[in-house]
Amino acid sequence: LTAAADTLLGSSHLAENAVVVDATQPRNTSPDLVTQRPDVLLLDGGVVQVPSMKLKGGDIGLNPGQSYACLAETILLSLDGHRGHFSLGQPMLEQVDQINEIASRYAHLGFGPAAPSTFGRPVKAAARLSAVANTANVTSTLSLSA
Repeated sequence: LTAAADTLLGSSHLAENAVVVDATQPRNTSPDLVTQRPDVLLLDGGVVQVPSMKLKGGDIGLNPGQSYACLAETILLSLDGHRGHFSLGQPMLEQVDQINEIASRYAHLGFGPAAPSTFGRPVKAAARLSAVANTANVTSTLSLSA
């Protein structure tokens, strides 16, 4: 994970049929990667669906009804009355369980995983993942996550 403003991950860094989940903001991948390496499955990470969320006076660069996971976490904690810090530093599994429990309490607001996409465009990830899994020459999978 980085907070670098530059693209850090290029096509030469990836094995054949690699799966990349880029959950960094700003991104560590470039849209050119999709055209340079059609064998690579590049997914937007750290994006959740919140259909009930309506932003006024701004745009966070996502499709309507979507949020970055960090913002969704903040919204959920606020709805639940949490005070203080929650996920500073290395996330703990207990925190994952806790935020999942909170999200369950507010499921009626539509919090959930966003549909697979790459640079905001829909991806048929299930078919691509199946094809990757069936490829005998897959050597490694790289995952960047928040």
